[in-house]
Amino acid sequence: MRPFRLTPVLLGGLLLATAGGCQRESATRTEAAAPRPSTLTDETAWADSAAPLPASKRDWHRLARRTNANAPLIRYRAVRRPAALAAELSAPSEARLFDLTLKASEFFRIDPTQPAEVRGREGTVIRLAANALVDQQQRPVQEPVWVELKECFTLPELLLSDCISVGAGGEPMQTGGVLLVRATTGHGQALRLASGYAVELELPDEQRRGAHQLYHSPDRQHWAALPVEAQPESGPAYAQASTGGSSIIGAAAESSATGSSNLLSSAAGVPAENALRSAELGWLTCLRSWHPAGEAALVVPAEVDEHTSVRLVYPEAGVIIPGTPQADGYAFAGVPAQLRAVVVGLRYFNGSAYLAVQELQPGAAEVPALEFREAELADIEQALEQLR
Repeated sequence: MRPFRLTPVLLGGLLLATAGGCQRESATRTEAAAPRPSTLTDETAWADSAAPLPASKRDWHRLARRTNANAPLIRYRAVRRPAALAAELSAPSEARLFDLTLKASEFFRIDPTQPAEVRGREGTVIRLAANALVDQQQRPVQEPVWVELKECFTLPELLLSDCISVGAGGEPMQTGGVLLVRATTGHGQALRLASGYAVELELPDEQRRGAHQLYHSPDRQHWAALPVEAQPESGPAYAQASTGGSSIIGAAAESSATGSSNLLSSAAGVPAENALRSAELGWLTCLRSWHPAGEAALVVPAEVDEHTSVRLVYPEAGVIIPGTPQADGYAFAGVPAQLRAVVVGLRYFNGSAYLAVQELQPGAAEVPALEFREAELADIEQALEQLR
């Protein structure tokens, strides 16, 4: 028998048929149809949900144009480290009555490179030598300067400006008035007097009461006598530096202000007894010792709180003594009991002002409780005018 052999043509066809039969059939994908809305409202909502979302803007943080380098903004590349926060942050306190009744200041615009003289409404004269004002780095000031002057001479002005007249040990003293003298640039930078310079002050004629010890205070509450060694000896006076006339550029304007520390000394070689020379700017006053006979301790019954201030006033002597708060009222130690006095209470609470005035007769053993009544600021000023 003849053997059977596969020819190359048959072998190739067989291989092709086998490969086709072993090829896997592709799977058929079936997707469920999206449910159609049954109502018109559902159809609208379905159409909205099917709409493509807008692409988010990824360049929102980029500036359309470069910021002006001179604009009053913080440039973080120039800040080496953030400013240190206060150790203790407290909520802002309620406004005090004295914030509203503090006597307004007068402001005078002067040229610090020229001798200057300004005069307040009450008659106080301030004289500054040329180049007497410097900044905190002791650099002479060349730009125009604002000189601030506040004059408190009457009892109502002293009481409503929260001024008292006691020495460093709390002893009562007489005062002829309180002044505030400050200088600032047009940008609000506080200035001081250059070393060896002094500001010359001349009080009104009615405030001349003989020799007084000069005192200074940072807050009108704690007065300290000027040490003898701190008195300036060779500071150039205005008269020595003046070339004639005053140098006032602008007029006065009113505003309230706060104070700072100062040092004072009597004017050397000045014949007027009311002329003073101050080595620093700030709150200025003249106090005189007061030692009437018959000292006693008084307690004024009143409700004690942080919104109330009680003062013991001796109108004839020009003495204002602050009361010390305690559980049963406000205490006054070492005050004369044989002189006429007036207790003045001021309170400011929830936007309303209250006043209490109680006259004490000489030798009174007991003090009546204070009765505060709501009053307008104009009524308070009018009532205090009666203390003269």
